[in-house]
Amino acid sequence: MQALTCQFAFGMMGKSLLGCGDAIAKLEQREMLLEIIKNQMIEARREEIATDAKEAIAAFHRGELKSQSLENIIVELQASLTED
Repeated sequence: MQALTCQFAFGMMGKSLLGCGDAIAKLEQREMLLEIIKNQMIEARREEIATDAKEAIAAFHRGELKSQSLENIIVELQASLTED
């Protein structure tokens, strides 16, 4: 059934049924490339978060940041999310 669908889909463009396998392979390669890029973006974001966390911890140890209650943190976070 897939071969018939493929032949119909590519028949109007003059491609043979054998060319359909190439098209599928190219699509699979594109999907793999997208997956690789997505994973690289996720890893880059993780590294960015880790760097930010290390900088925040260092700033806290230097006394540049003050400790706060959870309630104050939540209030400030909610306020920052509603500001636009």
